[in-house]
Amino acid sequence: MFLGYNLKAQKVIGISTKYDDRFDKWVIVTDSADIEGIIEATWATLNDYSEWQYALGDQTGIIRLRQKDNPHVWEIIGGGEIIEARTVFPGEIDHWQLQGGRIRVDVEMYRRSPEQWLAEYKKEEIYFYTYQERDLRDWVVENKASFSLPMQLGLIFIPILQVVF
Repeated sequence: MFLGYNLKAQKVIGISTKYDDRFDKWVIVTDSADIEGIIEATWATLNDYSEWQYALGDQTGIIRLRQKDNPHVWEIIGGGEIIEARTVFPGEIDHWQLQGGRIRVDVEMYRRSPEQWLAEYKKEEIYFYTYQERDLRDWVVENKASFSLPMQLGLIFIPILQVVF
């Protein structure tokens, strides 16, 4: 039980492609040096990036489009949660709202740069940006929030997908 609690409290502090020439597999970096995770496109061999699987320690889950013909509504499933992510305004991918239970968090492009994003909820904040300008393979996450892993991954990974694809 103690191990599960520790993993729930893990903070995502970075996300990087596993391979330099592909965007179908990502490494999740946490604030604990010995805990790393992975996000992988389920159907990458079919050039379909509508569903992703993640694993971090003993936590696993799925990030997927709710309907393949609507790129503006995603869901993150894991840890006993289902979190919905949708664009705030139809067709505009620079502002997303995620809702899980009673928590509703907005994440939006920061300073009109697709390489910088900010999520704020009360006193909690996640700010993420590319490590090097115009290199979408490595993202730094300044994580000052205590969200669940599914919420963190939704807030961070869904905007990154919009920029990459």
